[in-house]
Formats: sequence, structure tokens, C-alpha cells
Amino acid sequence: MSVLNRKRFKSEDDHYIFLCWEKLADAYSTGRGCTPNHEKAKEYYKYAVAAAMGEGSDDAENDVPKQTRIIGNLLAGYPRPTAIYAPLAMRFATEMVKRGNVEGAALVEDYLNGVKPIGEEKLGLDPKQDFALYYKAAKEDGSPYACYRLALCYLTGAGTARDEAAGRQLMRAAAEAGELFAAEWLASEENEEQAKWQGAVRSIRDALRAHLAVMQGVTGVELPKPPRVTIDLPEEEEEEEEAFKSRQSEEGPCDEYKKTRDLSRLPSIVFDDGNNRWQRVGIYGSQAVYHNDDGQEITIFHAEISRSSALTNVGTLHWY
Repeated sequence: MSVLNRKRFKSEDDHYIFLCWEKLADAYSTGRGCTPNHEKAKEYYKYAVAAAMGEGSDDAENDVPKQTRIIGNLLAGYPRPTAIYAPLAMRFATEMVKRGNVEGAALVEDYLNGVKPIGEEKLGLDPKQDFALYYKAAKEDGSPYACYRLALCYLTGAGTARDEAAGRQLMRAAAEAGELFAAEWLASEENEEQAKWQGAVRSIRDALRAHLAVMQGVTGVELPKPPRVTIDLPEEEEEEEEAFKSRQSEEGPCDEYKKTRDLSRLPSIVFDDGNNRWQRVGIYGSQAVYHNDDGQEITIFHAEISRSSALTNVGTLHWY
């Protein structure tokens, strides 16, 4: 199928078609307005990125900002399980590196030096948990990427109370440590120091061009490790992090309602109405993902489980 698929979207506007693929992928990946379907989401993200790269059009340009936005969102944690989407994000970012885009190099480094050390299997399951993980990585490891993500948490109120002063302080610290997207945010938001942060963006991009050559195999040197950020974080948020951990470890009453909706009780193999087998891929927060032998995917949520069956988008699944 053509990535532009003008007939489906009834449009000749390539930008509009890209946005349609992106919005469809966003909906299926987050479950906003529909039942989550990660396989469909990944397929539609591939179409969106291909459209952004100019595939299927004779005159379209390689739109780097569109690709960067999608990859950044796939690595950004909640509401998408990072473990599911990080491999796809790195596939896209690697293609950007091959094309010589410094943004691709920045995204690869964000994953290698930020997401991976934090633990992609932990991110994207709960906004408060994401916040706690970024807080810990920023405070204990001095991670520039964690500082950048933590800054966004404070600025948007994701997983914590909004605190613009703390958010801007963290954003500056991340930018000064070489985090490209933090510097770009400041260049667009800090009007009084816009020239300073625009200069920082240029300097970081120059450094990333050398990193890009390493990733492309042009040079034989190793990539440098990012500098450690030293910054005082709001102490009350540390208490909130500990409180969240305590809540996570507490077990409530084991009544029948909770037992029948506990995803950990789901078996590895379940069956649909046609007695076809579905095998569990993993449990991600409040949802469990299963694949059948044809590679199709379904997602089971807490509320859909009732004793020995679950209602899904492919019908009722059962087990013995």
C-alpha cells in the first residue's frame, strides 16, 4: 500500500496525509478514543515516518522535524509503554543517522544514555512512576536526558505538581550538558536569553555532527559519555517518589474482585472463540499483550477480565 494512500484520505495534501497516519498511530498507541492496538499503531507510525521521509511523492522533502517529533514521542514514556515502542523508535532514528541528520544522532544518544539506563521496561506504564524514575536518574546519575524529561514533567504537571521554576532550571541544566532538545526548547521559550540558547543549539549540533560520523562508521573513535549534571532538586518531590514506591509495594485486601482482575493471574496461553491459540508477549502496567500464530495482537485490560475469560477487540478469550 502507498504510504500516501490519497484515495483513503481523499486528499492530495501530503502534509495532511502524514498527520492522518500520525493521529491514527497516536490513538492506537495510547488508547485515546479507541481500544489500544500496538501492532496497528506501529504499522501506522511506519507509514507516517515514511511519508515524512518523502516516500511516495516525487517532490516531497525529507521532513526531519516530523520524524523527530514521532521518535521523541515513542521514547517519551506514558501513555505509551516504552518497551513496546523503543525498538521502533531506534529503527527510525538509525535511518535518520544514515541520512546524516544530527537529530537522529541526538535521539540515539537519548536512548543509549537516557532511556536504556533508566529501564525501558519500567517507563510508559504510569505518569507518576515515570516522574519517579526521571527524578532518581537525574539526582543519582546526573543524567542530562532525565533532567530534560523531568523538566517537562514539572512544566506540564505530568506525574507531579506543576512547578515552572523547577522545570526551567532543569531544562537549563540539561541544555548546558549538551541535551539538544532542551536547548531547542529554551531557544523558543526563553525570549530574554534567546540568542544565548540559539548559540547553544548551534554548538550542540556541531558536536553531534562528530558523533554522527562515529555512528556512521566514518571514524573509529568511541562516542563520548555525556557530562554528569549536578543540580539541587526539590526535596518534597523525593518524598513523593518514596510515597509512590510505598503505594506500589502495598497490597490491598485479596477479595475476589481484585483476584479476578489481577493481570499476573493471566495464563501464558489463552484461546479465542474458534479455539485458536494466543500467547502472552508481556504485561505492561494495566494491560497484557498477546499474539496469535499469525502475528496479530490483542490487549487485555484489568476491567475486561472476569474469572476465566476476558473481553477483547477480537472477541472473548478464555483459558482452562
